[in-house]
Amino acid sequence: MRSRPRRLVGLTAAVVLLLAGCADTDPEPGDQPPTPDEDADDGTSDDDQPTDDDGTDDDGDGDDDGTDGDGTDGDGTDGDGTDGDGTDDDTDGDGTDDDGTDDDTDTGDTGDDERASDDDLEPLDGEPSTDRREADAEAGTLAVTEVRIGQHDGFDRVVFEIAGDGRAGWSVAYTDEALAQGSGAPVEVDGDAVLRVAIRGMTLPPDLPETIEVWDEERLDARSGGVIVEVVDDTIFEGQHTFFVGTAGERPFLVERIEDPQRIVIDLFSA
Repeated sequence: MRSRPRRLVGLTAAVVLLLAGCADTDPEPGDQPPTPDEDADDGTSDDDQPTDDDGTDDDGDGDDDGTDGDGTDGDGTDGDGTDGDGTDDDTDGDGTDDDGTDDDTDTGDTGDDERASDDDLEPLDGEPSTDRREADAEAGTLAVTEVRIGQHDGFDRVVFEIAGDGRAGWSVAYTDEALAQGSGAPVEVDGDAVLRVAIRGMTLPPDLPETIEVWDEERLDARSGGVIVEVVDDTIFEGQHTFFVGTAGERPFLVERIEDPQRIVIDLFSA
């Protein structure tokens, strides 16, 4: 009767010791639950997300490739854009300065009376001579707003562009001495001869509408080697705006009015 309790006590003690041993045993590393880093293998880890290797820094390198390489600084603004083949090349190469504003202004290739090629432009019709040529004006509010010089095959052309209503007249003749209107003071004009051009029917600047600005450059130089040397602006006096055209000699000329816009055109022939 006494042996049974001993065996029961011994069995109970063995169970207690076994449970205690299980509680003190540390789990193996492989038995731990997956961590966020290990979950990344399924699409959320640092390896698959945008990291410094494939993500953010690569995006940064993309910005570098865009901005400094093929983008703004590379093939963009500095390359094929503004500084490369764009504004600067057009301005200094084939654009404004070479084939545009400067050449068009110097050659006078801006109106119906002036064409893109000097050789293609035909002179005014008529029999040129060195005699005085005149035409009356029709009343209106008029002003010379631009003066242009062009060199062409066999002749030079000076154009006086007119703004306003009415029709401008003219008096064009060679003079032995260039004298200012009103004061009679000598006017210095380069060239071997001087053609005096008085555009008639002009309005004094204070009486013009605000939309019309009178051409007020003192001198306009021509390219060397032509008939015309320069054009000198005198003044507006008693309805006449007078100019002096310095020439390489007393060459025969023609004068004509051309419309849309209104222009007084003078062709001076080389022979």
